[in-house]
Amino acid sequence: MAWRRDRVLSLALRISALGARFLLFFWLAFYLSPADVGLYGLIAATVSYGTLFMGMDFHLFSNREFKRAALEDRWDILRASISTYLVIYVLAIPFLMIVFMADLLPWHIAGMFFAILTLEHIGQEIYRILVMMERVVLAGWVLFLRLGLWAIVVAILMMLDPRFQTMETVLIAWSIGALLAVVFAIPPLLELPRVRSVAKYGRNWVKSGFRVALPFLLGTLALRGMVVFDRYLIEFFASEDIQGVYVLFAGMAATLPALLEAGVFAFLSPKLIAAAKEQNRTGFALLVARMRRETNLAVAGFVILGVIGVQLVVAYLPNPIYGANMAVFYICLAAQIPLSMSMVFHFPLYAHGHHKPIIVTHILAFVVFISAAFAISLAAPVLAVPLALVVANTGLLIGKYAGYRAGVHCQT
Repeated sequence: MAWRRDRVLSLALRISALGARFLLFFWLAFYLSPADVGLYGLIAATVSYGTLFMGMDFHLFSNREFKRAALEDRWDILRASISTYLVIYVLAIPFLMIVFMADLLPWHIAGMFFAILTLEHIGQEIYRILVMMERVVLAGWVLFLRLGLWAIVVAILMMLDPRFQTMETVLIAWSIGALLAVVFAIPPLLELPRVRSVAKYGRNWVKSGFRVALPFLLGTLALRGMVVFDRYLIEFFASEDIQGVYVLFAGMAATLPALLEAGVFAFLSPKLIAAAKEQNRTGFALLVARMRRETNLAVAGFVILGVIGVQLVVAYLPNPIYGANMAVFYICLAAQIPLSMSMVFHFPLYAHGHHKPIIVTHILAFVVFISAAFAISLAAPVLAVPLALVVANTGLLIGKYAGYRAGVHCQT
């Protein structure tokens, strides 16, 4: 019963956080120009992509090691991970200045951008550690502070006073929310037994981590690159106003995989890792079947609610450009369906350490996305990006399913 209660509470916190972010998108679309909504989408996507460079996907190794380790070893794994990330920060932050040097983002937000980027990465890694510890309720609160609370505050401020209807208000509130999430999440980590074993988790352990993480990083950069370059490509193919339309609708549709992460994958993926370690084939197969069943139900329910909800949202927006481009939302929603379903095969592959199918499919999907976007733009520039995502994400689903059948299914 306690496990079910925690799951419900964690899901409620995630839904609240995503609902607050949705409210923020709605308020930005209501009070700001579509071009400003597009700028926010660029900033958010670039921050999301930047966290990859801040972490180099090292968590894919360290978190699995953390989950498998004895309790007395976990503090030392955490300490070694923190030291590794600090070194990465020193290298990554100067490199990421390229987004301003290339005029992809305006210079006047550079300070806030790097503050948000750093805090977002720290909060993201802490969230992942709490999930591996199966402290899902605490992880839910961290997520709510990172994504939800500050968005609610911004929405209220914009509604009460026109002086707060600016991008600066959004960025300041975002940085405060990210900082609060980090501060809130630190005490549970300090409860870990502090037993050090430097020889066990020293340089050789870190090197082993990068041997796993760096090849994986190529695939992750490719996958997440689709969610960054789509914002830039839509402006290139169409206009800044259409970019704002796309940011709103793509953000709404992207709620689906985010909900699945909180309601399904955050609970079942640690159990998959444990079952794989124990070579519990029956338990592993049952977990995969459960993950597939719950994902299918969530996808079906979200599609129905999304189709109804978008009509209500657009009806209240004063700018008619959103209503005139409803097709963008429906295609964005269609693109999220195969992406969400592909995760059912992603996590079993990851749990067994079968990284190659994941990496290859991510890279190929990115190539397909870019190629399809340019090809479709010749006939339908406004719909080119979301249609290209449908094609690329369908390829992801097929590729990961094929990898699962070849490398994991035969073992279960």
